[in-house]
This record gives sequence, structure tokens and C-alpha cells, in this order.
Amino acid sequence: MRSLLVVLWFGGGVSALAFGSGAADEVRAFILLRLAGQIYWSPSSGIDDQESTYRLCIYRNPDFFNEVQALLQARQLQGNRVQLIQAERLGQLAGCHIAYVGDVSQDEVNRIVLMGMLQSTVFVASSDQSAKAGLHIRLYLGESDTFDVEINRAAFALGGNEPSASFLKLAGKVYDSLGYGGVGP
Repeated sequence: MRSLLVVLWFGGGVSALAFGSGAADEVRAFILLRLAGQIYWSPSSGIDDQESTYRLCIYRNPDFFNEVQALLQARQLQGNRVQLIQAERLGQLAGCHIAYVGDVSQDEVNRIVLMGMLQSTVFVASSDQSAKAGLHIRLYLGESDTFDVEINRAAFALGGNEPSASFLKLAGKVYDSLGYGGVGP
């Protein structure tokens, strides 16, 4: 029997009212699958072309990959086919529209920035300081079992993309610079 899951979007964050095990991963997967609709994509991304394939990558997390795959079940998003990719190396994320990298280290964040990957891929992480350090989005389970969002507009601008106004309203924090090189408290 599947868990009962209710997701509420509101100004302070994304509330996950869930019953059953794995509910946080289900909510995270739901959000990632709908994230493409919260971004104004540059024409070079190809996402507005109905013939293109939306590529969502999951980095080093086979269990979460399986959760997203079960939720996806050959659905289309915004009319685009979805290709779900499991990646083991950072370099494999360069061809993705969105890459979920989870709880990455500061060293990995620095490598993503140095490799110039922010221009072609929107990165979503859950690790502390990830958005402040330069990744596009930090999506994490905060207090009161609420998913909180932090957004780095400077990272979006590098690829010619922009978060929608409604998505920015969900963010608890918005950064306007790349904090590359290690971020203090």
C-alpha cells in the first residue's frame, strides 16, 4: 500500500504532510519532477521544444533514483518526454536540465562551479550552504517537517535561466552572488 501524501505550496516553504515511510523522498521527487515548470529557461536549453527530452539526473543515490522512477512512470512534463539518468560522476551531469546532487560536500560544490557546469545544468542540493556557495537551489527538510528552499539567482543567470516569481516567493533565502571558495557561517 502506498503512503498517503499531501503537498502544500505556500509562502514559507513546501509543507510535506505525509503518512508512511519514505514520505520525504516522495515529496522531494514530486518537487523535482515539477521544478522545470518553475524556471524560465533560456532558448538554448531546448526545453520549450515539444520534441526535446527533459533530462533529470540523480547523483550517487540509487535508492532515490528508484523512488523518482516509480513516481515518474513514463509521464511527460510540460509536454516533454522525461529521461531519468543515474549519475556516478559529476561530469555526467553536464547534459542534464536539472541535477539533484543531494548532500554534496563543499569540495564538490566548488568543482561544479569550476567546471563551468552551472551554465548548462540547474543544480539542486540539500547540503548546508549549497545555494549560498553557488549552486542554483537548496531543497532541504527544515523545521516542522517542511521543505525549505534557498535560491541563487546568480547561478541561474549564468545559464540564461531565471526562477519564476512564484518560485522565488517560496524561497526562505535568495542569494545574488556565487559564494564560491568556501562559505562561512
